[in-house]
Amino acid sequence: MTIAERIQGKNRVKDRMPGNEKGTPVSTKKAILGAVLAIVLKFAADIPAMLLCMGLLNIKVIPEIVSVAIYGITYAVLGIVLVKLVYGKGFKFKKEELFMPKFSLKLPFVILAVVMPLAVCGAYLLLIKGNIVFGEMEMQKTLGVLGECIFYNAVGAAVVEEVLFRGVLMNLLRKRWNTAVAVILPSVLFGLVHLIGLEDCSVVDGIQLMAAGTLAGIMFSVIALKTGSVWNSAIVHSIWNLVMAGGLFTISSASSDVSLLTYVIDSKSVALTGGVFGAEASVIAIAGYAIVILLVSLSGRNKANVLQA
Repeated sequence: MTIAERIQGKNRVKDRMPGNEKGTPVSTKKAILGAVLAIVLKFAADIPAMLLCMGLLNIKVIPEIVSVAIYGITYAVLGIVLVKLVYGKGFKFKKEELFMPKFSLKLPFVILAVVMPLAVCGAYLLLIKGNIVFGEMEMQKTLGVLGECIFYNAVGAAVVEEVLFRGVLMNLLRKRWNTAVAVILPSVLFGLVHLIGLEDCSVVDGIQLMAAGTLAGIMFSVIALKTGSVWNSAIVHSIWNLVMAGGLFTISSASSDVSLLTYVIDSKSVALTGGVFGAEASVIAIAGYAIVILLVSLSGRNKANVLQA
């Protein structure tokens, strides 16, 4: 057997390893179509869920927390079902090719999911002078805020964004081009999506948000690639949203009337406040994303063959 034949043989074995295969390559046209459909599916899942929630909110006897819970859960379920229909049935992708194997979580990433937001919050409390202010809300409003934090931010948004950005977009680009393109482009788009709807967003705010959003996207991508599963990136995304996306705990230069607890820092620096988007775009959060990217990239074996794709 020649050296070339041995190399080809090794490559065939490698390609058959669970979680390592890219599957059937896709054309540029199919990759672009799939990417556009992914954005469409986000709204196709969100809008019906939102309309259902609005309808339930008009029924006064139904508590707000129940309506919001149904919204978040419906959004997540519709997102997963639509992805399986469009990309599983339509594009003929295996669930492993979409990083959507049977649901399971790896303990190190569950621990990371809890430690990361606590570390960022702890850094503020230890390093940045400020005061803790408790929100003054009626019980019904408090429950509504809790419902939004838990069921929309932590369940709906986190799951759908991971399934679409990491499960679909990243793997479409990975099949057509390579891992670098597949990680960077969806991550930049992930940052752009979070710019939509922001009011009074200055150029500095926008640049800082894009830097934070792109790094956060890369962080979630590295986790998905490392484990071959969006469920592990989703748990990190979920707990991050629960703690940091507003509602339970807010870090700001002014108290919030829509947060149960606010750490009001004695600084108006955009670098520390994150500007109009909040502490998720701060330099402290950005440092957190960068550290996690480095630690995950250097740890263990790449389930999805990151280095060789």
